[in-house]
Amino acid sequence: MKTSSIHNSYIMSIGAGKNQLPLINAIKAYGYKVISCDNNPDAEGKYASDIFLNISSHDDKALVDRLQQLDIELVAVLTRSTGIPVQTCAKVAQAYKLPGMNVELSQTLIHKERLMVKCNQLGIPAPQLFTTEQLDNIPLPVFVKPAFTAVSHAAMSTCHDHEQLKTAIADASHVSVDGSVNVEEYLIGADVGSIDFVFNGEVHHVMTLGELSTGAPHFDGIGWYTPDSSLDSIIQATFSKFHQQLNVQHGFFQTAMKYDDVQKTAKIYEIHAEIGGDLVNDVFLPYVTDGYDIFENNISLSLNQLPKPCKGVTKPAMIIFKEKINHYALSISVPESVIKVDNDQYLIIEFDSQQALSQYLTCLTQQENISITNRDTSI
Repeated sequence: MKTSSIHNSYIMSIGAGKNQLPLINAIKAYGYKVISCDNNPDAEGKYASDIFLNISSHDDKALVDRLQQLDIELVAVLTRSTGIPVQTCAKVAQAYKLPGMNVELSQTLIHKERLMVKCNQLGIPAPQLFTTEQLDNIPLPVFVKPAFTAVSHAAMSTCHDHEQLKTAIADASHVSVDGSVNVEEYLIGADVGSIDFVFNGEVHHVMTLGELSTGAPHFDGIGWYTPDSSLDSIIQATFSKFHQQLNVQHGFFQTAMKYDDVQKTAKIYEIHAEIGGDLVNDVFLPYVTDGYDIFENNISLSLNQLPKPCKGVTKPAMIIFKEKINHYALSISVPESVIKVDNDQYLIIEFDSQQALSQYLTCLTQQENISITNRDTSI
């Protein structure tokens, strides 16, 4: 890691809200100055940045115009914000000829309808996308979600009849930026995620995650866990299909999939290209990998340097968000024999083996509001 500032060289954070602070602090620790932007003139990251621009992270044109007026050397650009800021990040990188995801791919990833259309066309494992023009002909059940939103898990529903479907489409359309809605094949299986870097066209897998949720109908995320390593080959093969078919050359990707343990298949339903939140990158991932630093390695990637390899999961564990424990009144009984980290934001439970974690998950998911799979449904 670099430890001294590089004269007049800046790395940009697209966004300067509270969520961006870990990124801004990591850039400064790496040895670079920080320039950030935000629509909020009093954004938390403003005071940690060397230069702050009161410009929306959604307004790439105004941002590039203002940057070109400054006497600075911009060497990289990053974001932690989902949705349009990912596209802004790509457009700033393009304007300054910096390493970054190409703009067309960024526009595909932030729009779930475009992503599913592309996956269906190219044979990338993904749910079938149905048109909303003939609702009565759509085979049920289906999963409905807004196609274009900056709010995670908003207006998502499983629909078992056509009345539910009509209501779900209206609700999803209301929160979608452009009104577009995805009506997708209802996938059976466990929610898993793949975290990967792509550098010079080569994939560097970091880890595979399992997601805890509230289950049907809304599948609100309540935490994460380390799944059995036997999933890795299937998960990586699915991400590799996406990487090859779209000729991905550069980027950081957190890919959400449904893993069917009967068919032994994994299908992509969402891909995030920002350094996401949900306590994954700043808390859980470094905890279970003996300190692997996603922020430092994303900075390296943005400077066109090969990220360090991750040695993989060394601690079988799970993390549950305290906010969700309280909201859903979850009953979390922690065995005395395990290691736990308990603070205001989260509860981490570490086990001495993956088998012990799996057994605990089996008991935990007997509760109505805790699930890792939708296989045991009435449909």
